[in-house]
Amino acid sequence: MVFTKHLREGIRRGRIRCSIRIWTRSHVKVGGRYGMDEGHIVVDSIMPIGIADITDDLARESGFNAVADLLQTAKHGSGDNVYLIRFHYLPPGGWDVPRPGKKIDFDVVRAIALALPDVEESTIHGAPSLKVRGRLLTCPALHQSAEPGSLAVRIGFAQRAELLATEPRVYYVTDHYVNYPTVLVRLSQIHRDSLRDLLGMAWRFVSAKGTRSGTKASRRTKE
Repeated sequence: MVFTKHLREGIRRGRIRCSIRIWTRSHVKVGGRYGMDEGHIVVDSIMPIGIADITDDLARESGFNAVADLLQTAKHGSGDNVYLIRFHYLPPGGWDVPRPGKKIDFDVVRAIALALPDVEESTIHGAPSLKVRGRLLTCPALHQSAEPGSLAVRIGFAQRAELLATEPRVYYVTDHYVNYPTVLVRLSQIHRDSLRDLLGMAWRFVSAKGTRSGTKASRRTKE
């Protein structure tokens, strides 16, 4: 990964920990190390997003004043696939030591999701769920085909395919869910920032789907 000179100081100091790239396909991989100055950029997660998902807040988090400034440097080549890449900087001679953090469980999912507009707590088949104006956003993966500790998240098929391709360690799908707009998430493997990005993407998908179909909930919902 190559960064313009004015971003590098913020990256070295840990102020900038994400980047937007527009490529034909992902050029980096999760866990990969890429040289910058005397240290390395270590990729924590890769999330396929849309141009509309790039907000001014995300631009500032990436080291730019606004979306327009970011887009001037984000595009590389002729591709039009947008990736949100989260990373950390490893200084010269540094060792990547896992940092202890709070375990991600459904309580963490709930706290992040409830910060989104119109999200409310509900239940599905007796289990907790989170919905957007009555439409399912996410819930624990209840079907026996899912691995223990998995989350089911509503998301578009194209975005799911990108997630499965870029981070198969985190995201997966089983035959039970394959025909539904749902991705399964191993909560033990996902970073908190990536979970926040994913739920934001899912919220936009569910909200847009509800707008197209009126107030009636989709029958293609699966837990």
